[in-house]
Amino acid sequence: MMIYKRQRTLREFLDIFEGSVRSVDFQKRLFLYCQEEAEPSYAFVPYRFGCFSFTSYADTRKLIEKGLLSNVDDCWQLTPEGRAETGRLAEARRIAVKVRNRFPQRGDPLVAEVYRRYPWHATRSEIA
Repeated sequence: MMIYKRQRTLREFLDIFEGSVRSVDFQKRLFLYCQEEAEPSYAFVPYRFGCFSFTSYADTRKLIEKGLLSNVDDCWQLTPEGRAETGRLAEARRIAVKVRNRFPQRGDPLVAEVYRRYPWHATRSEIA
């Protein structure tokens, strides 16, 4: 199955977080991940819930269409098919583990930390 490298990166990223992440946490953690990358996979803009990547949202929708990802109760989850191909992008996994270890928070504490570190991305947030 043909998917872009950035979509494979999303699968690796989700796998590091036990294969399931709330959608708001997903965007915040992916944003932090892209801040650590030498050549970020996704660009983020200030949006209603803080930093948001329209491209990552489109990629998650494409992965859902291909049966590699699902969105259940506002949580992004890898399907068994999506999990089967993970573990192949060593650099993506290394950065994702680094982000997970540096920012173990979830929910409001994670949002607050991202807004504190990157206030420009919170300028349009309705939850700031």
